Amino acid sequence: MTIDFPRRKFILYGSATFATSLLLKACKSNDTTPTVSSNGESFKIAIALPGMITDKAWNQSGYEGLNLAKQKLGAEVAYLEQVAQADQTEALTDFARKGYNVVFAHGGQFDAAIEQVAPQFPNTFFVGVNGNNKRENIASLRIDHLQGSYLCGIIGAALTKSNKLAYIAGQEFDIRATGEDIKVSQLSGGNQQKVVLARELAREPNLIIPMQPTRGLDVGATAAVHSQLLAQRDRGAAILYISTELEEVMAMSDRIAVIFDGEFVAILDAQSATIEQIGLLMAGGTRRG
Repeated sequence: MTIDFPRRKFILYGSATFATSLLLKACKSNDTTPTVSSNGESFKIAIALPGMITDKAWNQSGYEGLNLAKQKLGAEVAYLEQVAQADQTEALTDFARKGYNVVFAHGGQFDAAIEQVAPQFPNTFFVGVNGNNKRENIASLRIDHLQGSYLCGIIGAALTKSNKLAYIAGQEFDIRATGEDIKVSQLSGGNQQKVVLARELAREPNLIIPMQPTRGLDVGATAAVHSQLLAQRDRGAAILYISTELEEVMAMSDRIAVIFDGEFVAILDAQSATIEQIGLLMAGGTRRG
């Protein structure tokens, strides 16, 4: 018997199945049909995605997981795609205000936004997929890609005539070129930026000092750079992030140091700092110390 199962569809379905199985495990309780919350209202699940739900990869797998939760759990669901870094806090806040019981943030780049929003909504449970947060109403869902890829390899080999399958992969930076012989100087600015980032991060440095790393980049490239830097932070590297984009600094930082007239005037907690407070200090306003 021959099975017509294209490679693209196999990878997509394999990834979606793996991700959605974890999604359901995160949502399930001892009750096999948690369709109603404790106050008698329907159980509500939402997900914020950094990309499009039709990308046939990471974002679509999260979206398929949400739909599976709707089918299996009878939950009321909602999603928001292409959430830019600057809009993450607003997106998560909006879901929480609308009474969603569980809000998934699909990517480690949402960590800062989760930390900022979760304390304001103790009745909403936030899950960072591939994140690194842990609090009373925050959990991180870490996907072991190696185990999932190994399982997909076994299934894929079983679908071939030879029962063999070879696949070579590297760390994904989404560098796009028109051909394999193209020079780096001929790439777009965003792809050149990602080449430099890939080269430096491949060395696994202990200290990383990115200065204006997303200047001139589009939304997709900016999200990719943020994601890679946050992954390095999760690995244990120290990052000194230098940028004039205040919202970006607040989303990426644990602590924010403000300089005026060549001197440090304040070091703030990123979770409690406000744009107004930072702007005042940058303009030479009230100093600390």
